[in-house]
Amino acid sequence: MWIMKLLLTTLFLVFATFSGFAKWVDGYITLNDGEKIIGKINVPYVNMESRAILIRGIDLSHFYYSVRFANSKFGKKFYYPEDIKEFGFTNNGSSFHFVSENMHYKSIVKAERERSQFLQVLYKGDVTLMSRLVPFYHEIPGMEGWGGVNHINSYDYYLSNSEIGLTRLEVSKTYKSIKDILTLYGVNKTFLERQPDHINRFDVYGLLLEYDHWKRNKEYLPVLEI
Repeated sequence: MWIMKLLLTTLFLVFATFSGFAKWVDGYITLNDGEKIIGKINVPYVNMESRAILIRGIDLSHFYYSVRFANSKFGKKFYYPEDIKEFGFTNNGSSFHFVSENMHYKSIVKAERERSQFLQVLYKGDVTLMSRLVPFYHEIPGMEGWGGVNHINSYDYYLSNSEIGLTRLEVSKTYKSIKDILTLYGVNKTFLERQPDHINRFDVYGLLLEYDHWKRNKEYLPVLEI
């Protein structure tokens, strides 16, 4: 984890020195004591790992590990998941929101079994849907031992609320289907019965939006008196 933090921070500093590769946008951080600080957040136009310039959009990958924030009181500084509760910013009319969560890992080293990481909030309603970046690294054939490494970004998805906390969207011994997890978080059973038996974790965002629409229509259905 610390290696990833160091790598992304180093790459970020290199590219952020060139104004054409990054810009400052309106944003905020929320400190661990709950204080919300308004300022600017540095957003790169370069992919931190591939170093490719992004013609459209922005690179969010490093935001899962750190955020560079600036204002008149604190100056320019990097913040990590253990430093703040959350941060957010707006870029080209789109809003982005990340929260710090304690994640559990399988490790023979006890100190590494729980670490903080930023998760991106994709949807927030009665239940919150979040994503976590999971990078996979593998050596390039023929470059073993020479530092030739490729990496692929994958994402885990989680549901969360104040009562239950965080649950990964995956089929397991505890949850036989994604529907079981949605039921756990209070999604209406009648609504879920109308959905396919096999819900893919990538479909949950659209399903939650549909659920909001369904709840609004259901709320205003006329009551028939018999």
